[in-house]
Amino acid sequence: MVTDCPGKISAGEPAPWNVPDSTNGQGNPIASSNPAQYRPDGGSVNPSNIFNFGGDWTPNSRTVLAVRYGYFYYNSEDRGLPSGVRYVYSSDLTVGVTKSPLTSQPIIPVGDTADAPFAHSSGFANISNNLTTQHDIYSRKSLATDLSYSVSKWGQHNFKGGYTFNKLANNVFQGIKVMVLR
Repeated sequence: MVTDCPGKISAGEPAPWNVPDSTNGQGNPIASSNPAQYRPDGGSVNPSNIFNFGGDWTPNSRTVLAVRYGYFYYNSEDRGLPSGVRYVYSSDLTVGVTKSPLTSQPIIPVGDTADAPFAHSSGFANISNNLTTQHDIYSRKSLATDLSYSVSKWGQHNFKGGYTFNKLANNVFQGIKVMVLR
C-alpha cells in the first residue's frame, strides 16, 4: 500500500474521491465538464506583412525630392471551432419541476428516462461557442512625396511641399457555423 503519495490507489482500496486534485488542496472546478467542448485544435491564424520602400533624389545642391511607399496587411482567422446546431438553455430545465407554459404540466415528467438527459441548468450548451471569424483583414497603403528647396538669401531658408495618400481597408466576415438555438 502506498501512503506517501496522495491520489494513488492501491489494489482493493476504495477510490478517494474526496482527495483534492493537487497537493496544495486545490480542486479542478471543470473536472465534471464534457472534455469534447475543449478542442485541442482550436486557435487562430494571424498572417501579416509590412513592406516599405523609399528613395531620395538630389538633382542639384539646393533641391531634394523624397518618395516613400508603404504597405501593411494583417489578417485574423479562427480555426477549430465546432460547427453544428448549438442549443443554449436560457432557463433551467429540471425533471419533474419545469412546467410547460401551455399545459402547466412538467416538460419532463419524473421517471421519463428517455427525455431525462435533456434536463440542464440555465447557460448549458451542447457545444462550445460556434461564432467564428472567417477573416478580419486590415490593410493600409500609403504614399508620401515631398520636394525641398534651400535658399540662402538674407539667411538660410528651406521651402518644402508634399503630398500624402493613405488608403485604409478593413474586411470582416464573422458568422455562426450552422446555427444557435436559445
